[in-house]
Amino acid sequence: MKFKPARLALTLYLKHLMFRLNQICLFSLCIFLAYHGLTQTTTEDTSAYRIVVAGPEYGKPLSWQKLWGRNWRVDWKTPVNVPTLYLDKFDGGLTASRTNGGNETKGLRLKSANGKEYALRSINKSRSDVVPKEVKNTFVEDIIRDGVSMSQPYASFCFAHHGAACRSLSY
Repeated sequence: MKFKPARLALTLYLKHLMFRLNQICLFSLCIFLAYHGLTQTTTEDTSAYRIVVAGPEYGKPLSWQKLWGRNWRVDWKTPVNVPTLYLDKFDGGLTASRTNGGNETKGLRLKSANGKEYALRSINKSRSDVVPKEVKNTFVEDIIRDGVSMSQPYASFCFAHHGAACRSLSY
């Protein structure tokens, strides 16, 4: 079967057009996913929710990360939307009963009007009590404080779920 030059030119033009159309569609899909599919939706601060960052101080340059590790830095410096706890309105009103925590964690014990106890704990840890006096205000203190970035900031939120699953397996 012989192709006529006009038909061959039209076929080549249509193939080229389809190739370009595929490129445009693929590029548009990448732009859409980068903007909508791969990013966290941002909301405004309201009375019910606040946008907070667990540890902005762990955002270090690549040179630092090459020496001391990438760790969980992205999680520490990602803004998250968290609910606001109003102590005077939750469970009939909460009052502080005592402080708690060890060398690194700062916490507060709270009691409700009906006697139920709650515990608030900081996500970010303080290393000031474990840094020796000889290395205070030196780069060694920075490295020791940066060690917190090795822990996952939101790991404690999954403990209740995992604990419930473990108890259900034991019965």
